[in-house]
Amino acid sequence: MLLRLSAIVLGGLVLVAAAACSDGRAYSTTRSDKDYDLAAMALTASEMPDGLSPAVLTQHEYDNTDWVATLRGAQILDPSGDAGDQAKQLDDEGRVRNWVSVYQPAGLQRIIGVTTVSTLYKTANQADTAMEKDLCGLPLTSSQETAPLSVPIIADGSTGFQTVATGGLVDSTFCFRTGRIVHAIQETNVPGTEDFAALIQMGENMRDRVDGVFDGKIKGTAVPTAAPSGTATGVPATATGSATATGSETATGSTTATGSPTAAETPMPPAETPSATATGG
Repeated sequence: MLLRLSAIVLGGLVLVAAAACSDGRAYSTTRSDKDYDLAAMALTASEMPDGLSPAVLTQHEYDNTDWVATLRGAQILDPSGDAGDQAKQLDDEGRVRNWVSVYQPAGLQRIIGVTTVSTLYKTANQADTAMEKDLCGLPLTSSQETAPLSVPIIADGSTGFQTVATGGLVDSTFCFRTGRIVHAIQETNVPGTEDFAALIQMGENMRDRVDGVFDGKIKGTAVPTAAPSGTATGVPATATGSATATGSETATGSTTATGSPTAAETPMPPAETPSATATGG
C-alpha cells in the first residue's frame, strides 16, 4: 500500500513501469517465514536523505489479521464485511506479513515524507504477481490517478509509479523484489519538487541493506515505537484520496484492472518522468 501519515487512502488506475530482469543476485526463498527479518531490512535514518527522521508509530509489523483491521478502519476494506473472510483472501494471495516505517522532516523541505513497506509472500511467484500486477501489494482506491515511473533494474526486478493524491501532493514509488519479499519506497513531494535521484538512491540503499540481511551481516534494527499509553502517529496511513474504494477489489484494496493488462483504472498524464519502462537483462 502506498502509505503516508496524513491520510489513509490510496488509489487510482495504474500503469506500472516494470523492469523484468534480475541484476544477478540470488535471494533465498526457502527459509522459514520467521527467518526473514523485515525489520532489519528497513532503511535507517542514516540511509535517508538529509533532514528526515523516523516517526514514532504504534505498530510496524502487520500479519493478515492486523492488516485487515487497519484497512477496515481506513474503509479501504468494507468494515461491514466478514473480517475472517477478508484475512483469508489476503492469505490466498500469498501475503504473510509486512513491516512499515515512516520518515518525516523536522521542517519544510523538498521531501515531505518517505514511507517504506516490506511485504513477505509465501512464494516468489506470488511476490512477483503482487509487484507487477497489484501495485506491489499496496491497497488502492479509485480516487487517484497513477502514471508509470522509470526505474533501474535491481534485485529480482523492479517497478515504479507516481500518484497524484487529493490535495495535490505527488507520491513517487519505487518497488523491487528480493525472492519472496516486495519492498516499496514512497517519496511524497509538492508537484514540481520531486527528487527522483533521492528516490532511486533510497531504493539502492535498501537493496544493499537487504543484501546485508540475507548475508547475515545486518541484524534486527531498533526503531521508535510508542508505548501503549504514549502518543504516537498511529497506524501508518496511505496516500490521500477518497476513503471509499469502488469497483472490483482484492483483499489488499486493489481495484481489478481492466483493458490493458498493465493498467488499472484512471490513467493520468504523468508529471515529468523518464521513459516508462526500465529495460535490461
